Formats: sequence, structure tokens, C-alpha cells
Amino acid sequence: MLADFQKVAQVRRKAFSHANGNASKAAESLGISRATFYRKLKKYGISE
Repeated sequence: MLADFQKVAQVRRKAFSHANGNASKAAESLGISRATFYRKLKKYGISE
């Protein structure tokens, strides 16, 4: 379970990094809304 959490958090971090910190582009690349992306960042403790 922890490994899954870490994998999801890592994917979110990479998407954010590859989008040069642009949450809209990161969310789009993951196929989710920007609001959902921000909720996931908060849930997984990932700062902008």
C-alpha cells in the first residue's frame, strides 16, 4: 500500500516538474482537471 502511495506521488511530482510547474499542463498530461490535480498534490503532501 505504501509503495502504491509513493508511486502515485512520484508520478504527480514528475508531471508537475515536466510541466515546468504549470499545474494546468501537468493536470492535462495526467488526464485530470486542474482542481483534481491540486487536491492530489495536497493529499500526497506535494508542494508546488
